[in-house]
Amino acid sequence: MNPLPKLHRPELPLLAPAHSVLDAGAVARYVLAQYPLGTLSDVQFWAHGVNDSYRLRTDVGDFLVRVYRHGWRTWRHVYGELQLLHFLQQQGAAVAAPQLQLQLQNPVSYAVQAPEGERYVAVFDYIDGVLPTYQDELAAGQAACYGEALARLHQASVGYLGPWPRELDLAHLLHQPVQRIALLLTQRPADLALLQEIERELAERLTALAPRLDYGFCHGDTHGQNAHLQGQQLVFFDFDCCGAGWRVYDLAVFCWMARVYRQVAARCPPFIDAYLKVRSLSHADIGAIPLLVVVRQLWWLALQIDMGSAHGLGWLDSAAWDRQSALWRELMAETQPGQWAAYLGQ
Repeated sequence: MNPLPKLHRPELPLLAPAHSVLDAGAVARYVLAQYPLGTLSDVQFWAHGVNDSYRLRTDVGDFLVRVYRHGWRTWRHVYGELQLLHFLQQQGAAVAAPQLQLQLQNPVSYAVQAPEGERYVAVFDYIDGVLPTYQDELAAGQAACYGEALARLHQASVGYLGPWPRELDLAHLLHQPVQRIALLLTQRPADLALLQEIERELAERLTALAPRLDYGFCHGDTHGQNAHLQGQQLVFFDFDCCGAGWRVYDLAVFCWMARVYRQVAARCPPFIDAYLKVRSLSHADIGAIPLLVVVRQLWWLALQIDMGSAHGLGWLDSAAWDRQSALWRELMAETQPGQWAAYLGQ
């Protein structure tokens, strides 16, 4: 048998990582040195998504540590998110509250050095409960619970004057995502032309509605989850995408996910009805929902492209682009008068 040849490696090249996963124990030790959270009993790497989450158990409670992806957020974004959440907590809103730094008595974030670069760290209350599933006979009741809770969240935010993490305007929600999608469509000129025409029409129609749309705090990612049910109460978490914008965008995000799962009829009417029992919506707000459903689909696709360095882009093959362009046409057809009327109480 021939001996195993010696590996030739005069110099091992050091390659930069796109994304690292930090050791849970190291994260726990770092966090407990910064926050008055008691004595550690357990820590787990909890979830890998856009950001990384760790569940921390101590003798005083359970906490969720978020380590933001490198380059995903700036200090302004993180600071604004924490300040807004602190305000909502003070107003009695059902949210995962940020932890206060002991000396400042203020929610703060810290930065750590990861192999790929600087990453921000923030700590929140861990929210017990279960995710809404909207399965079968649960769909209407859970959708109504979500609609009422979202309206109360919006109501609690009235009076917040900033700082805002970001503006959820057409630049953020539509134009910038379209630019990122377009970079991958250079070999598909028909789809690129369709995308640009949809962008033009959406911007034109939403700009016309804008003066009549309710403006203020948006969670930014209320797709039917990012919240736990605790009995009959819904508690929201993951405000990473929050900002100032048209509040009806939050409603459109919920309706978008219902559309993805082909549950518009089961989810949207009870959701809208429950929201309206707490907060009013103008005809313009209701009319903007189908348009913002399309906006959300484009924003979501751009997000998946942004995450390609960590999650891969192999799924975006020719068949996937065919499905996307067909979906864009379907969603735009559904923005015509009357298409969503039965589901939105019009």
